[in-house]
Amino acid sequence: MDTKKPLNHLLIRIGILILLLIAVFIINSDELAFFLSQAYCLFLLLEMIYFFVKKKKNLAIINLTLLIIIEILPVLVFIRLMI
Repeated sequence: MDTKKPLNHLLIRIGILILLLIAVFIINSDELAFFLSQAYCLFLLLEMIYFFVKKKKNLAIINLTLLIIIEILPVLVFIRLMI
């Protein structure tokens, strides 16, 4: 697989995440922020399953990595704040 396609895929996903975070900070609503982040994670999960079915493992692993980072980082920050 060409390296250009996974790189473009990664940049698009990071761009969507940045736009999502900017929108959350502009609106400044905690419930909406939680809903938007979970909807984005659900989208990544569904897309990851689709890519695994279509045998595009590189793109699926990119989605899995972003999903892990998005879901794990808030937990780590919360644990750090509790210490």
